[in-house]
Amino acid sequence: MKIFMRLLWMLLVAGSVILVSGAIYLFASGYQFNLSTQSLQGKGIIITNSYPNDSELIINGKLEGVTPKTLYLSPGTYTVSIQKEGYTKWTKTYHIKQEVVYRTDALLFYLNPSLSPLTNRGVIRPTRSSSGDVVVYIKPEVEQVTAPLPSEEESSGIFLRSLGSRTLSLFSGTNLLLPFSQFPGNADLTKTEMLFSPDEKNLLVLFHTEDDTLITVYLISIANPDSYLDVSLSFQTLLERWNNEAQDLREKIIEAQHQKIQQALRKGTYLLQFSPDDKKLLYFGIDTVSLPRVINPPIQSTSPVAEARTIRPGFFYVYDIKEDRNYELNLFPQQSQTLLQGVAQLSQTQNVNQSDYVQRMLQRQSLFGSIAWFSNSKNLVLNQEDTISMIEYDGKNRTVVYSGPFEQSLFGTTSDGRVLILTNLNPKRNALPDLYAISIK
Repeated sequence: MKIFMRLLWMLLVAGSVILVSGAIYLFASGYQFNLSTQSLQGKGIIITNSYPNDSELIINGKLEGVTPKTLYLSPGTYTVSIQKEGYTKWTKTYHIKQEVVYRTDALLFYLNPSLSPLTNRGVIRPTRSSSGDVVVYIKPEVEQVTAPLPSEEESSGIFLRSLGSRTLSLFSGTNLLLPFSQFPGNADLTKTEMLFSPDEKNLLVLFHTEDDTLITVYLISIANPDSYLDVSLSFQTLLERWNNEAQDLREKIIEAQHQKIQQALRKGTYLLQFSPDDKKLLYFGIDTVSLPRVINPPIQSTSPVAEARTIRPGFFYVYDIKEDRNYELNLFPQQSQTLLQGVAQLSQTQNVNQSDYVQRMLQRQSLFGSIAWFSNSKNLVLNQEDTISMIEYDGKNRTVVYSGPFEQSLFGTTSDGRVLILTNLNPKRNALPDLYAISIK
């Protein structure tokens, strides 16, 4: 009898554990008991997160509380909005399916951003690297600038400032690459051209006179600037090698992707930038090609936006490598033909001389210098001539974050979530613009 009672007790315990586990599983999968129909109803789960937290959560026009919050919604289409006083509004549409978990991860931006100066004496010819990790610029001698401040640094020359997380461990703050005393005496600093090597470990500086005559070319090792070389007689060979290295680098990037999509990338794309976390690839479409699926059937994406597997010329795209998702971004529609023509010139590989290569690098910056990854790898920053906007990597939530004065010659982002601009906020006092970082979140 005792054995029977013990077995019965064990069965009751085991049954209770199974029932509770099953109930927990069904609840975690979005199933809830409907009292009106006396039945289990499958629901989808949406986890609403935002930065900053405690933002208002509005679903289909109804306030549902504040973030972060987890909601169980019946299958259907829902417009989710997240807003907070003093910040921009975030909105996205979700097509909820039962047993599927969705996330918002909304990033809100200041309505009134703040500017912090990175330089204070004016800069000449600021140039950002292709990856966006560093920027170089010329700091002129004090006597060349009107109304210098008494507390300013005395050092002048070519400086480097780290912007990206990849370089923060190597550089701290700014670094003097070439002192002003080593500049050619008859050089016009406004005509100086600075080019990064494809691996961004070296900098080529081409000095010109006022009438654009090339007089001196220096090669500077960024990691060891004291070892700069005068390559005026041999830089043509160096540029030819850099051109070949750039082509090899593009091919290595393509070969690192899944074999199924390599041919589509070669034929239909002009590669631009990896996201800071290297999980997304920004590129420009140059031909109509179909992007084959790597993961089939497709997995549930973190973005509810429908993807585009057909690459079209004239459009920007972001390929999510981890999720095998491809999103079309209609960023600069009025410039699509200009961009296509420019890419056609950049893609020519035959008979590239010194002048061609220099113009290519400058042209690439001119064509694609108006777009950069934000530090979170989920947003892109756009320079739209008179405003700076943010857009999510899936093409949604395009938002103006800055509409103050800035110059078109430089634009970028920093690893700490700020936007880099060049502007002169006091032109009656200062002859040259300075670098500023805009805090937008």
